[in-house]
Amino acid sequence: MAFMLPSEYKLDNAPRPTNPAITLKEMPVRIIASIRYSGRWTDKNVAKYKAKLEQHLAANKVDVIGEFSTAVYNAPFTPPFMRRNEIHYEISALPER
Repeated sequence: MAFMLPSEYKLDNAPRPTNPAITLKEMPVRIIASIRYSGRWTDKNVAKYKAKLEQHLAANKVDVIGEFSTAVYNAPFTPPFMRRNEIHYEISALPER
């Protein structure tokens, strides 16, 4: 699990975790391609939207770096139609326009 802090925070001024199992680390800047979907986070939905994103990236000749990741933004009790989920791939560059 990961949480992202706003860009005004750096390691030296970020709020300190109160749980010793939680660590802070700085991540390099990356370009991420993503697709957003609502509903529940299920293997079926992940596979469906991962395939859609992969098709879009391939059609636009975008080079993918590494494996996909997922982002889930809502509490379990949020109604499915109000949920926000994403599939992410790191990419090497933005496609030409």
